[in-house]
Amino acid sequence: TLKNKEKKSLREFMNANFSKPLAIEDYAYLTGRSVSTFRRDFIEQFGISPKPWLIDKRLEKARQLLSGNHTTVSQVALETGYENISHFVKAFHKKYGTPPKQFLMKKRREVLV
Repeated sequence: TLKNKEKKSLREFMNANFSKPLAIEDYAYLTGRSVSTFRRDFIEQFGISPKPWLIDKRLEKARQLLSGNHTTVSQVALETGYENISHFVKAFHKKYGTPPKQFLMKKRREVLV
């Protein structure tokens, strides 16, 4: 599919692939757009630039996964597109005010009570 340069539905593609560890340039290429066209189309459709949208979507997904009780912080980081665990921990802490490990432990305690 990498040779297929036809434009794909941006909303559909991004919602299906936001958790892949790809750069903005990769998303642009895979949707059949130049980087500048991708950014312009993205802002038009989502009302926000791609990078903050990706971070937000990945962290929301991470929070959902951590709310379940059969996972680890490392697994969640990798499943949500973060290749660097410490970067994931910092981003999660910044958004939710608690490190992912503490969030996970709190959720597990709530299940036990």
